[in-house]
Amino acid sequence: MRPIFLAFALALVACATQTAPEPTPATVASVSTAGIAPTWDAARSDAILARTQRLYLAPDMSALSDGERAAVRELLAAGQRMELLYEQQRHPQALAAAAYLQAHPELTRERDLFRMNSGPIATTLDNTREAFLSVAPEAPARNVYPAGTTRETMDAFFAAHPDRRDELLDDRSVVWAATPQNRSLALTVLNRHPVLDTLHPGLRARLTNETDYLSVPYSVAYAEDIFFIVDRLNAAAADVESGDAAFARYLRLRARDLLSDD
Repeated sequence: MRPIFLAFALALVACATQTAPEPTPATVASVSTAGIAPTWDAARSDAILARTQRLYLAPDMSALSDGERAAVRELLAAGQRMELLYEQQRHPQALAAAAYLQAHPELTRERDLFRMNSGPIATTLDNTREAFLSVAPEAPARNVYPAGTTRETMDAFFAAHPDRRDELLDDRSVVWAATPQNRSLALTVLNRHPVLDTLHPGLRARLTNETDYLSVPYSVAYAEDIFFIVDRLNAAAADVESGDAAFARYLRLRARDLLSDD
């Protein structure tokens, strides 16, 4: 269904040209912005922004049906939530930084930098990575391994436990320390969403028995966000099914893939 793919692509790019991150209430409700403030002066920010090319698109969606327009809205909502997940993975304070900038529309430079870099760490003209807000410096673990984890830490662990390498380096998992709190959190998600238990055979046993690191699939680690996106994909499928059953089926299969982490 080429028209809706084109409309979605253009609309998503247009959305990306906005100058402010848009955290949703569900993802930032418990986020504290205490201590966050700009750390760069205007000249330093402007030096980077002046070398940034901006492209604004205004797609004409007049040819789309009502169902296709509704589907585009659903897909945009899914894309925006996925962007928040990406930002969250890149830095542990990304959502707090996004919430802070959302509350300060006057900080146009910082909002542009955040949008460009998908988080509060920017690439400078010297090709270094530095924080332009008062957040922790970028760390090798980002926000997908326990804080303080280094390559040396993991290499030593894999040398002692080679059988865990593939599991802990899985592309669609995050690694949590095997603390009682983390274990309980992951198991609670499985209890709340039995479909995840079914689609991930053996996961419950691993979460229960591992004593060092837990490999937690995205669908479990970010369950609230993933189920939101799944709902949006299924809603978009319902919106276009009468006009394009094949595309509707495609969307539903991709929704299932998010739950099974395929």
